[in-house]
Amino acid sequence: MFFHVKELQYKAKPTQPDPVYAKKLQEVLGGQYGEISVMMQYLFQGWNCRGEQKYRDMLLDIGTEESRRTRTSSSRPCY
Repeated sequence: MFFHVKELQYKAKPTQPDPVYAKKLQEVLGGQYGEISVMMQYLFQGWNCRGEQKYRDMLLDIGTEESRRTRTSSSRPCY
């Protein structure tokens, strides 16, 4: 189950845009080994697991944790 709270963890107001930081953040989130890619790998492996239930649950738990980390990383302002 997913629980979503629609507010940022930190109240931050950047003074000016930072394109270098934005590019690095984009790579962390959606790059080849980024958070979203890792999250999707764990969730797909969990959904397609044919083994014991405990391994399926473990993969889905890790995927859920990765989704939380992705949401936290994506809420960082870079402008």
